[in-house]
Amino acid sequence: MGIKRHLNINMLLIIPMVLAIVVVFACNSGSSTKPSDSPDGLTTEEEMSEEQNEPVFVEYDDSPTAEDIKREEREHEVKDAGQVINNHFVALAQGNRQMLRNTVADVVTSYIGMSNVTPADIEKYMNSLHADSSQDIKYVIRHLIVNKETDGSTPHYKVHFSVTQIIRQGDKTGEHTFAGLSEINSEGKITSMILSQQS
Repeated sequence: MGIKRHLNINMLLIIPMVLAIVVVFACNSGSSTKPSDSPDGLTTEEEMSEEQNEPVFVEYDDSPTAEDIKREEREHEVKDAGQVINNHFVALAQGNRQMLRNTVADVVTSYIGMSNVTPADIEKYMNSLHADSSQDIKYVIRHLIVNKETDGSTPHYKVHFSVTQIIRQGDKTGEHTFAGLSEINSEGKITSMILSQQS
């Protein structure tokens, strides 16, 4: 009984001492008095955080490459050649003489079954389409493919396309689809136009 009492008293003395040691150890490890390697007293973590906040400037050259310029020229050529074909058929549909003349060269070697025709000949063809004022004509162009070709130093363009002619007259509607091949000169004028009926 005396030993048990003696142990209890010793335990009561040991526990506060152990607690005191733990508290002192915790305080010393929490606030280190070790000097920082950083000249301004920042810890490594703080230095890294500040480095991450600094703006980073990357230099790059955004000027177009030769490939970019070629691609852009090609896109313009395709768009321009496609626009000539589109304008030509819009002119035919609307009976627009001025627009029609703006799309054709002074001499067209082949035009829808005719050879060596002038803008005046093509205008006559357009007028024949509108001889019957009761009918409405529309053209729908699809599958436009433009290929650039060069004879010497002069480029010209071969344009493959399909075009559907839609004629409405009263309640009746007729449609005919043609495969088209046209050549356009460097001035953006049609020098030949061949249409082959598909349906």
